[in-house]
Amino acid sequence: MDHDPDRLVLWPSYFDARRSRRSGRRVAKDAAVKKPDLDGLYAAARAVGLRKIKREANVSRPSAPNAKEGRLIVSRAGALEDAGSASKEEIMQMIGGT
Repeated sequence: MDHDPDRLVLWPSYFDARRSRRSGRRVAKDAAVKKPDLDGLYAAARAVGLRKIKREANVSRPSAPNAKEGRLIVSRAGALEDAGSASKEEIMQMIGGT
């Protein structure tokens, strides 16, 4: 896959309350959920106001090649337009806060 600077990739495991920060969680424990899934992540992103989102199911995160958790691809330009931020960290915090 080619590098696209407009693309933000969000994995459900970033929002997994059962994981530690060291093992891949990227949001605070109070912003995480116990069993995150791709559909829930998509719904939370839509609730934040993001519109340019693409779901890819059955894709594995490079650090966990056997887990086919899927991923959410968010347009950085669309996130700036819709949510007011193009930062991956801020987008994750917004999604986790819903």
